[in-house]
Amino acid sequence: MSSRKKHQFAADQPTDLGMDDGAATLSLLISRLDLFIAEWESQESPPSLAEFLPIEGKVRHVALVELIKVDLEFRWRIFNFPKRLPDYLSEFPELENPETLGELLREEILARRAAGFRVTVDEYVEQFPELEYEIRHACDLGLEESKSRLQQNKVLKRIDEIQPGLMLDEFELLSELGKGAFGKVFLARQESMQRLVALKVTAAQGDEPKTLAQLDHEQIVRVYDQRLVVGTEFRLMYMQYLPGGTLHEVIDELRSHPEEDWSGKLLLAALTRALESRGESLETDASTIRFFQRARWPEIVCWIGIRLANGLHYAHERGILHRDIKPANVLLSRLGSPKLADFNISYNSQDQGTSAAAFFGGSLAYMSPEQLEAFHPGCDRTPQDLDERSDLYSLGVLLWELLRAERPFPCDRLTSNLPETLVTMIKARRQGLDPEQRESAEQECPPGLVRVLVRCLAPNEDDRWQSGQQLADQLDYCLDGDLQALLHPPQTSREAFWKRFPVMAVVLFAAVPNLLAGLFNLMYNRQTIVLELGTARTDVFDRLQLIINAIAYPLGLGALGHLAWTCTRYLKTDSPGDCPPHLRQRSLRLGRYAALIGVIEWIIAGIAYPVIMEVITGDLPWQASLHFWGSLVLCGLIAAAYPFFAITCLSLRTQYPFLLGDELAPPEDRPLLESLRKRSWLYLTLAVAVPLLAILVVVSMPTNSRFALLGISGASLVGLFPLIHCFQRLQSDLATFLRLHQRASDQQAG
Repeated sequence: MSSRKKHQFAADQPTDLGMDDGAATLSLLISRLDLFIAEWESQESPPSLAEFLPIEGKVRHVALVELIKVDLEFRWRIFNFPKRLPDYLSEFPELENPETLGELLREEILARRAAGFRVTVDEYVEQFPELEYEIRHACDLGLEESKSRLQQNKVLKRIDEIQPGLMLDEFELLSELGKGAFGKVFLARQESMQRLVALKVTAAQGDEPKTLAQLDHEQIVRVYDQRLVVGTEFRLMYMQYLPGGTLHEVIDELRSHPEEDWSGKLLLAALTRALESRGESLETDASTIRFFQRARWPEIVCWIGIRLANGLHYAHERGILHRDIKPANVLLSRLGSPKLADFNISYNSQDQGTSAAAFFGGSLAYMSPEQLEAFHPGCDRTPQDLDERSDLYSLGVLLWELLRAERPFPCDRLTSNLPETLVTMIKARRQGLDPEQRESAEQECPPGLVRVLVRCLAPNEDDRWQSGQQLADQLDYCLDGDLQALLHPPQTSREAFWKRFPVMAVVLFAAVPNLLAGLFNLMYNRQTIVLELGTARTDVFDRLQLIINAIAYPLGLGALGHLAWTCTRYLKTDSPGDCPPHLRQRSLRLGRYAALIGVIEWIIAGIAYPVIMEVITGDLPWQASLHFWGSLVLCGLIAAAYPFFAITCLSLRTQYPFLLGDELAPPEDRPLLESLRKRSWLYLTLAVAVPLLAILVVVSMPTNSRFALLGISGASLVGLFPLIHCFQRLQSDLATFLRLHQRASDQQAG
């Protein structure tokens, strides 16, 4: 009977990645591995691996594979108790699947080679012909790529024993701030500088300090320097101390409150609590505190997202990917400003001495589908294939969780088979967000922000935001309430209705004022001019007005409808932003086109009536000809202002914003927007001046025409009230878009 202590463990179940990244499962695995390593070190002979396995539960398979890896380390590299993979297979038949065998074959090959044994491809291919590719790949690995996990575990174990109160080099450890897979972080006092720093103690490997030292940005944790502790394998990296906690703590705070309590005040409370727990106080910046106190929660999400996206953009411009973006890696300053930390697995494409694979990793729940594919041993994608859009995907997951207090893929689970887990997660991300989940989010959150985040989470990299700056701009737009009202009108609004029928709306808004003016003009001319010219001329006038109106209205409205169709047809496509710039600008000119077409036709009609009547009836008095022309021009000028304002407002609210695409401030549109702002004053002046001019003319007109002119003038003045309201909306909408252009100009100048 062995005297070795028997270890008994309760069965464990797989844990959700939805809330804790499988922390319970990982804790179980680590505890089993630690005990197994301790048993090896104390006995210096092979312990019974089966004693350290969970009795049941899906996590058993994961534990078995990891324990075998440690067992191989000790048997081949430390002691001389060789054991081959077929022996493990006979003892644990559940290992009999290609993915697991391939993983363990690689471990055995590396362990045997490190122990000095000659390893050949043929001996393994003969036993496992179906795994020839994996075998050849493992045999091609250099010894420098097969660093011992055991040595890393030993260093990490010694790091785990470091506690506050000790002195490391010139640093007095005051308290433990955090602990992760790569080491510990302490609040420490640097004696030489007499300052508080965050001191990260890790194994002396990796390039995180070298990576972070290249980054000097407000939204990235500032690294002061690094040093190795003499006589140890510890590396000390001391950096800016941020006492405001992490976004992980903020999200925990969210989950402990009902949704109606979510606001900037909650962030302020979480920040204050974190600071007080560390003996710190809130930094006094009146403007930021006022923003927190009045901001709704989506505005806080945008505020944080803008800063993180800017920080990522800065790193990406220098060829550095983060690859481990998650709430725990976003630290908060005394004023709540978020800063990216823990570039432990970042990869610098400009560092010729590193490979992407050497830094690859990250937290599964926040990984993009392509990062998960590169993590999966059976996929062809490699870490070198990833770019900044993978980081933006991870940031999208983080911001979605910050907005909703749950991740966009809440069903992620860490099961006993890691490759299987990866396949499930990849499939979920490649399918995209569930439509019901998105619809629910849009009902409860600003639709503009939801759509920005949905695009971050697009399965295809080309469909996402292409840079951190682009994402930051979009989030900044979400903070502009006037702009959001233009970009995302309620589905029940008038704008949403007219957007579905853009050509009909343009034609209708042009036709109504001109038809009303035409009806008045017909009655006025017939009563004040034609009836005084005799019955014969009256019959000619009646037939003539039918012919002219039958030609003019369809011709003018048809031309305007065609112009509207050429640009608004893009609204019916999946990508309205693909509309060419000249057609997009045409949508802004439709109101002007409607006014010009109307005035031109009224002037032509004013000439046509007297000329044709003169030809047919002969000897038309010149006063009557002038009266005809003047009445039609007057009606045309009055009618011109209304289509201009109605259609231009319509275009700015239902057409132009959706034809812009991603770039909401294309520089080529700015002159046109400024011209519209000035031109609208001209049309307003016209709408006011012409009726007043008509009233002045009334004094010199015969009695029977005074009442008619006073009637149209009065109606025009009454119509000024809705027209002025339309003018004010137009000025406000133009100011919103011009504000975006000014912001873009300032960014470019800065």
